[in-house]
Amino acid sequence: MLILLLVPVLHTQANIPTRSPIEIWSKKLAALDRQDPPRIYGSVQTNVLSSALQFYQFPQEQPIVWHGFLVGCLVLLTCPWFRAEFLPSAEGNERYGNFYLWGIMFGSVWEPIADTWLFGALTVVLDVLVFFVVFVYRLHLKGSARFKSGMVVYWLWRVSELLSLAMFYGGWWPSLVLNFLVAWLCWIGVVLVGGIGGIWTQIHVQQQNIVPDKEAQWTQEDENGSSSSSSSIEPIVCGVHVKNRRKV
Repeated sequence: MLILLLVPVLHTQANIPTRSPIEIWSKKLAALDRQDPPRIYGSVQTNVLSSALQFYQFPQEQPIVWHGFLVGCLVLLTCPWFRAEFLPSAEGNERYGNFYLWGIMFGSVWEPIADTWLFGALTVVLDVLVFFVVFVYRLHLKGSARFKSGMVVYWLWRVSELLSLAMFYGGWWPSLVLNFLVAWLCWIGVVLVGGIGGIWTQIHVQQQNIVPDKEAQWTQEDENGSSSSSSSIEPIVCGVHVKNRRKV
């Protein structure tokens, strides 16, 4: 996951003296669009280049989200994920342990357990990688209502899984309160709603666009009404002039 985050930045910085990959791929996409007739594999090449271009532009277009993912990955690698009651039969604080990606720590005793690796890998894929791909490519799918509703349902499912885990390992305290994954999913929810291409952002932009459209429609109707009224008066005036000419 860290490699996916750092490759666009490091590769772009390494190619600054010459030309960045974004500039090269943009010119290739423009050349593919101008091809007439298009090649057999032109659409496949266009989709691949467009996806790579969006991936490389992610740190520049959404720097706050990119830095959030970077910090989140570093925390998941080095810090405890949550504190939970892993040994209910023990006494006192010996019941509680700190969950790490590499194992569980009970007080000063380190217990490397394979289950933590499995749970950690699934969590990184489902709670980090999936949302990373969504935030990279959601600007391309911002008009899809199914995409938005599907991401909300998926986020609610991940929150429900986290609540079930906390209830299984001791309840609200400390499994849910002292839990980095709770803060992570809350931040993901905020970005889903209010970030670039987010649900609330899209609604706000659409509402702002409705007012100019209505004003333009009203202006056009007024112009049509005035032109129709002037055209209906013109023949009468012309008729009067014709009659006056005949009288003269």
